[in-house]
Amino acid sequence: LGSILFVTLYMGLNLGSIPAMLSAFVVIFASVPLAYVCTPASKATFATLMSLFLITVIDIDIIFMFNDFWSESSHVGQVHRRLAWMLLHAGKSCLATSLT
Repeated sequence: LGSILFVTLYMGLNLGSIPAMLSAFVVIFASVPLAYVCTPASKATFATLMSLFLITVIDIDIIFMFNDFWSESSHVGQVHRRLAWMLLHAGKSCLATSLT
């Protein structure tokens, strides 16, 4: 409970927006049932339970990365160019962190 409260507080401070924080939690916790559906219950092991933790951590990391790159893209003028810049740069970083 304490760790969830800490992560919630940290996400709220880092994202700077309560709707963004709530949306991030929806994305994170929506990935948990998806992982459960993709793994049959008869084959569930301790590693399966730990993978749910790993999925949650990776999701949080990706959310922080996209938020930071969005902040860094403030020098780009138009919103669609800013979004393209953010997706290009954050996408490369997400790929690197997800593959390692």
